[in-house]
Amino acid sequence: MSEAGLFLGLLLGLLAALKIAWTTRMTSLFLHGAGEGSKGGSDDPLPQLVSVVVCIRNGAQDWPHLWSALCGQTYDSPFEVVVVDDGSTDETPRLLAEALALESTIQLQVIRLEGSSPGKKDALACGVEAAHGDWLLFTDVDCIPASPRWIELMTAPAVKGAGAVLGISWPRAENPSNMLSRLQILDAIMVARSYIGWTHKGYPYMGVGRNWSIKKERFPKGAGPDDLASGDDDLAVQALVRSGESHFATVIERAGQADTRLPATWSGWARQKRRHWTTAPHYARGDQWRLLQPKLINVAMVVLSLVVLIHGIQSGVLHNALWIIGCAFGCSWLVEVRNFRFITKACQAPVSWWNCGWVLPMWSFWAACTAWTAMLSRTNRADW
Repeated sequence: MSEAGLFLGLLLGLLAALKIAWTTRMTSLFLHGAGEGSKGGSDDPLPQLVSVVVCIRNGAQDWPHLWSALCGQTYDSPFEVVVVDDGSTDETPRLLAEALALESTIQLQVIRLEGSSPGKKDALACGVEAAHGDWLLFTDVDCIPASPRWIELMTAPAVKGAGAVLGISWPRAENPSNMLSRLQILDAIMVARSYIGWTHKGYPYMGVGRNWSIKKERFPKGAGPDDLASGDDDLAVQALVRSGESHFATVIERAGQADTRLPATWSGWARQKRRHWTTAPHYARGDQWRLLQPKLINVAMVVLSLVVLIHGIQSGVLHNALWIIGCAFGCSWLVEVRNFRFITKACQAPVSWWNCGWVLPMWSFWAACTAWTAMLSRTNRADW
């Protein structure tokens, strides 16, 4: 192989080593900072009242499951459930009325909202305003708390001075039966590793609206543009950081998670991801740069691999080029698979999830295609 070929191969190997170092570092941050948050705080009393805020639009299919899980919570202190019915046209209003009529030890408050803008920004603001609790806990109607201790764990960091708690939300299907569900699990692992890891490093930038909590007095009002139909949780974290809030706690253990029902079709999932990506341009510059770095490494590896492949064909050593490319990507993917295994073990995820890292090549291809189509097409926000 020529000197040029050896140089290209060495450069590709260095990029692969850089990618391995990056992913290993993020996994290490995820694993070694759980429960501590970005900075310490002084001891505070337990919340006097926790308000679980749920925004619903046409959630008749999911509400009975969520309500049953909330009724089964073993939280010792008082809590209320604030439900904002955001213009539902299915059986949701009737089911909520039935829940109100039942005798229960849980305080249930139902608010009907009409004519809101796309997304749940208006409904979320309405629910926060109506909540009586000094601590707010957010989830969605298509989520189910992973255990009866969910409220307890997602509010426990309050006594350590936490201003907000970022939790994890996994796909509800515990036994992936097709490629779509496996890719969604893999995507959830990567997203969680990123925002939990950076929070442990001291750079919180987002959370998942399906599972996070905050002191009511610190909840930021009007975070993000009014016409943005996504990212309410992300931009709330961004606003908290700008306001000087420094203590973000995290909960990764299984009992504090919330399982969500993800889209059942490829088009539905692609639409959901494109909606989420519209929030990234509103992040702080530093957060954008930190999130962009691994993507730049991936792009550089792909481009350099094509150069190595072309050089191998022109030099008549195609087999050597394929070996170099295979080793670079194979080693980086193998390390990533091991990292995902460590994460799923730490989060007590189902055993069947441990092998989802093997579909990483498929995920990389899908993510690139979806991002490309998102840049070329315009999504109707009214459909979000």
